[in-house]
Amino acid sequence: MPPTGPVLTSLSNEILAIICNDLSAKDLAAVRLTCKEVNPAATTEFATRYFRDPFVMMSKKSLETLVQICKHPVFGPQVRKIQLLSARPSGYSLQPLDEKFTKAVERKDVARVKKFRSRDRRLVDVIAEQLEFEVSSSSHELMKEAFMTLEQYQKSVTIAVQRLSTPYSPIGLAKAFKDLRDPTHEILDDQDIVSTLDFMLKAASCTNCVARKVEISLDALVHWPRGFLWECFRESPREHASLLMLLEDFHLNFSWHGSRNANYLAADALGSIVRRIPKILKSFTLSSDCDVSRLGRLVLDRSDPFGWYNALKSISLNKLMLREEQLIGFLRRNQASLKRLELLELTIVGNWDQTLSWISRNLTLDWFALDRGYKVLGHTRVRGYTEGSAAQWYSTRCEFQGKQEVYRGLDLFVEMQAEERQVRGTALLARK
Repeated sequence: MPPTGPVLTSLSNEILAIICNDLSAKDLAAVRLTCKEVNPAATTEFATRYFRDPFVMMSKKSLETLVQICKHPVFGPQVRKIQLLSARPSGYSLQPLDEKFTKAVERKDVARVKKFRSRDRRLVDVIAEQLEFEVSSSSHELMKEAFMTLEQYQKSVTIAVQRLSTPYSPIGLAKAFKDLRDPTHEILDDQDIVSTLDFMLKAASCTNCVARKVEISLDALVHWPRGFLWECFRESPREHASLLMLLEDFHLNFSWHGSRNANYLAADALGSIVRRIPKILKSFTLSSDCDVSRLGRLVLDRSDPFGWYNALKSISLNKLMLREEQLIGFLRRNQASLKRLELLELTIVGNWDQTLSWISRNLTLDWFALDRGYKVLGHTRVRGYTEGSAAQWYSTRCEFQGKQEVYRGLDLFVEMQAEERQVRGTALLARK
């Protein structure tokens, strides 16, 4: 019996787009491959979902793939962000193999000597290939071609320096190290944040592509990042000035916890990274993964990333541990321009209520949001660090829009949270 209703191919493109939007990745791919009439709508949704922020690494095949994506008639117009892996091959990755090779020689174990010699050669070849491409002009030309291709779409692009520990891997990673048994994170153990950022800025500066936003993600560091010498405390090279003048938004994310303890090296590097971005920003976001149950002794006061900016309109701080005077000092420096403030799961060494009171009386905000707040109890200073345990001080979220709403709402929020803590304390005593 013939169908009485409209078949899939007779539906409008708008309806097809809605249908494709609800399909799983597997079904979406199947539709693209099996139905010529529906392919355009499915391909557009496929591009929107998977090609908005291509993640690549510093290798010839990976950057060539990026150029192909940008040149694709459907995928290219959907690109809004280019992510480049900052991790580079590390000489440290050769040390464990050298030790095993030495032991095999001492034991006159010919089989293991041959095995490790073969693995050493392959690893050295991979590292050499990566480094040769990195310093070659072809790497710059490929990245420049990608940005130049994006010019035609006349949309701003986000420049992102990405870390290795993300939910998905950069294009070409598995193939680059397919013959090696060593864990990829041990081979790519050198985080080259500064030169990776400069590499992308240099390529974009050679085109008319507009970048409004920069994102940098910093992993837990085992040793000091490559390139972090004293000269890194200078501003970015003048050749990037025309591009950087158009920047509006800077997002900086770092891992608070290392494998064994707090990520001190990353915290110390923040000041260097921040100074690569000019002061004329509108928005600054600093976020981490600070877990109050395992604070360690890390407070962002050794290499203060907050002293650089003084005219921000929007500030967002997420999962950090700060001193009260440090936070207020940062807000005071941007007091004249600041209109939006977001504080998410912050841990404060000091008095939360006084901090919010200062905000309500000294800032003229159009919008304010706070999601929970933690307070360090019984803290002491040990060798320049802060030790102590943390407890939840604010248990709910608040959000206020409008100058008067922020002023009145914060005072009311502090009162309500004090009452809630008292109720919780009474209930806890009753259970005892």
